[in-house]
Amino acid sequence: MDIFFICVIAGLASLTTFYSGFGLGTLLMPVMALFFPLEVAVALTALVHFLTNLFKLFLTYRHIEWHIVLRFGVPGFIMAFIGALLEWHPRLKKLSFGRDHLITGGMLSGFFGGLAGFQGALRSMFLIRFNLSKEAYIATGVCIASLIDLSRMSVYSISLSKQLLGENLHLIIFATCTAFLGAYAGNVWLKKVTIDLVQRIVAVSLVLFALALGSGLL
Repeated sequence: MDIFFICVIAGLASLTTFYSGFGLGTLLMPVMALFFPLEVAVALTALVHFLTNLFKLFLTYRHIEWHIVLRFGVPGFIMAFIGALLEWHPRLKKLSFGRDHLITGGMLSGFFGGLAGFQGALRSMFLIRFNLSKEAYIATGVCIASLIDLSRMSVYSISLSKQLLGENLHLIIFATCTAFLGAYAGNVWLKKVTIDLVQRIVAVSLVLFALALGSGLL
């Protein structure tokens, strides 16, 4: 039953968040945490999230805006690594950072992505304001998310021992496959979606995300 529940959430979250650009990890991690210790739940979620983003990248890479990836994604990659380290090095919590458009947005997005897996909402808040096409918005967001996932996975792999992976390999495979199906369905329906609808989805998702955080659900 736990595998079925996790897989359903992974598939539905992957589909419904394909357009918003965030939410898979946000929805999946609390479900994982019902069945695993927090550090393990974060690591397993990050692995499924990373593999799903690679699949999305395969589907959408032709529309990536590389100059945005360079200025937003690279700082995010660096800060994701630092944020992920906070899981093991609490003294780094005293670090503080300034604010400055894309570069700072990427840093903050990656930092909180590494810390708690919630980087997607911040990333989408920045990217949706750059007047990108729907294809470019989704592809660029996926590319940046993949970079950030790669960074934090280098830290989370500490929790993913061979024994843990072996014991949960079936869960990882099933959850990833259902997430793939959700992403594929989202890509198939992309032609029927307008950029206005994508913007509305992002706006609604951000509101729901904020409400969930404020109420303690996430």
